[in-house]
Amino acid sequence: MRKASALFAYFLVGVVSLHATDKGWIEVKSPHFRVLTDHSEEPGRAVALGLEQIRGVFAESMPGLRVDSNVETLLFAARDKVTMRRLLPESYWRNLDQIGGMYLKGSEVDYALMRLNSYDPQSIIYHEYLHKLLHMNYTRLPRWLDEGLAEFFANAGMHQGKAYIGMASPRLELLVRHGVEPVEKIVSYDYASERSWDPMKLQTFYAESWALTHFLCLEKGWSSGAK
Repeated sequence: MRKASALFAYFLVGVVSLHATDKGWIEVKSPHFRVLTDHSEEPGRAVALGLEQIRGVFAESMPGLRVDSNVETLLFAARDKVTMRRLLPESYWRNLDQIGGMYLKGSEVDYALMRLNSYDPQSIIYHEYLHKLLHMNYTRLPRWLDEGLAEFFANAGMHQGKAYIGMASPRLELLVRHGVEPVEKIVSYDYASERSWDPMKLQTFYAESWALTHFLCLEKGWSSGAK
């Protein structure tokens, strides 16, 4: 928590600095999001549209749940590592190649940060934004279900005006490579368990949580196909 608070404070300073000195940032507004980017308007609009689509998929798939919050979501879509470097503390610079995005929750504004030229940066932001929606409706979800639902909806596909849920998670290959843990072990994991985990084990846990959620939603719950 202390590390997250320090990062949040540092990021706020970086945001204020950019507003004060930079003229090259473009603001894109959608009904529920604000996107600031130092790229062109087109990728900014694409980011906002993607978030609106994910919000819509969640709202339609989970009727009756809240999707509106008093806390605004402001996303910074950085052109490249140079911009990311200006917004993040020096301790993050060494691993900038591995940072596609992050989400910082605040009391009045949630700040999201993504690097446009990284691999699939949207899915990271979608995943964390879906945690926000889930936590607005549930005070305490099992760790596997919290991650599984976020990953399940974050990978929804959009094509010709239709949304397709149940698309494969990019982490699926980890299960093929490393195998799966018994279900009993997955559902018993909690936040305390992760303190001793290495990054690969954590990614594998996300993958298996997605697979279990996928099975329960599509095989035992909703019918598969377009929604």
